[in-house]
Amino acid sequence: MNGPDPSRPCLTPESPPHSRGRSCPPSDQLGNSSSSSATTPATDLDSALQDNIFAQAPSETSSRPLPIPAANALRHLPSPPLAREACDGGARPSPQRNCCDGRPAACNHRAVSDVCASLPEKSFARHFLTSSGTFPSAAEILKKAAFFNSGNRPHDALLLCNAGLEVYAEDADLWNCKGVTLRALGRLQEALDCCREALRLDPRNTNALNNIGVALKERGELLQAVEHYRASLVANPHQPTCRTNLAVALTDLGTKLKQEKKLQAALVCYTEALTADPTYAPCYYNLGVIHAETDDPHTALQMYREATRLNPSYVEAYNNMGAVCKNLGKLEDAISFYEKALACNANYQMSLSNMAVALTDLGTQQKASEGAKKAISLYKKALIYNPYYSDAYYNLGVAYADLHKFDKALVNYQLAVAFNPRCAEAYNNMGVIHKDRENTDQATVYYNKALEINPDFSQTLNNLGVLYTCTGKIGEALHFAKRAIEVNPNYAEAYNNLGVLYRDQGDIEDSVKAYDKCLLLDPNSPNAFHN
Repeated sequence: MNGPDPSRPCLTPESPPHSRGRSCPPSDQLGNSSSSSATTPATDLDSALQDNIFAQAPSETSSRPLPIPAANALRHLPSPPLAREACDGGARPSPQRNCCDGRPAACNHRAVSDVCASLPEKSFARHFLTSSGTFPSAAEILKKAAFFNSGNRPHDALLLCNAGLEVYAEDADLWNCKGVTLRALGRLQEALDCCREALRLDPRNTNALNNIGVALKERGELLQAVEHYRASLVANPHQPTCRTNLAVALTDLGTKLKQEKKLQAALVCYTEALTADPTYAPCYYNLGVIHAETDDPHTALQMYREATRLNPSYVEAYNNMGAVCKNLGKLEDAISFYEKALACNANYQMSLSNMAVALTDLGTQQKASEGAKKAISLYKKALIYNPYYSDAYYNLGVAYADLHKFDKALVNYQLAVAFNPRCAEAYNNMGVIHKDRENTDQATVYYNKALEINPDFSQTLNNLGVLYTCTGKIGEALHFAKRAIEVNPNYAEAYNNLGVLYRDQGDIEDSVKAYDKCLLLDPNSPNAFHN
């Protein structure tokens, strides 16, 4: 009649986003800006969509079809190192280069001596330009500047580029290299100006087109970045760096559209991203997020699996697969995926929290079939992953109470409310234990704490009715019994207790009605049948 509240399922969400979680502190991709600060107005974006800006790159066949089906969200991650996106003429030679493919560059020989004299006397640039006795070619300057950039010496590279451009002012690759150098120094607008000058001199310079895209993406101008990446691929369809950069930019753009609730446009972006680079794992991850959020868990799992095939250390994808399986009720599969996530990153908080939730739910599920001892082992395991998880302590308390280990039950209920002061069920169950120990004052305190948190908690209202009945406070008992029925009209046990109170008052007719109602709701109620 006044037993403890049965184990409740754990309600902690899977992701922040995601998480979902993270569902996981939930960008929707790995290696991309989660909050791409694109400056394109929404109206321009819609217009661009209508103008078919997402047409595939001319070098590709038709876009790979993807099935259209939730963290966490699940979660957005920082962009990949921009150094890999930039192409300077020396680092990634292109067929379109002006001065490195054997063709002579125009040289202003009258400026050579003045150029060298203008450089700092002990600078590497001056030493390089004067050491051989003859002024280096544009290709040699470009190679040395690229070497300085790769060695994290952009100031030396800039001196060299400036000197080279005094002599080879029409060399597109030197202008492009200067742009890469200025971007490394954080001078983004100047970098754009230099790359655009390179493009003016050579309209099909793939490196300049790519690097303009990199700079525009860094400024959040995703549409314009995509356009330049596409143009670079028109000039050189097989440039792998630009293909990856196009996939990254389209994935960021897709995430932006998804955040604006434009899911179909986001799907188009992700699809084109995979056309540009079918090996770009974050795009599959983002498709998984969209399908999970649109209640297509099976397709979401397919996308996450492909992401982990391409990137076996993709911790967020493993976490989200666990979240999807948990939501499908496949707790053991969920636990397996969380284990894989934690094998990639043992400190990944979203998977640690989700593992605790899944183990606690599994313990509650298996308690019915395998008993309280099995459940206790799973609850304790959950606390290894998250020692602050209130629901695990609460369910431990329930399991210990089932085994009549009431002191241990009380300890765990106290821990539950320590980590979640609004756990009304734990206060109620502590009240039950103290009432059974005839500590009515302490029981009343705990019942009242439960009702402070949840005034409509029918079990606690009924339990207070029982407590006041035992202490002879019939008026208070009637009030709480009726209140329990008011908030839960199908509460059979409360009708039985109301029948007892009516009987003790000599109101046999109302007593019988209350017993009949109890039996109607619960035909197997032994108390009502006996009464």
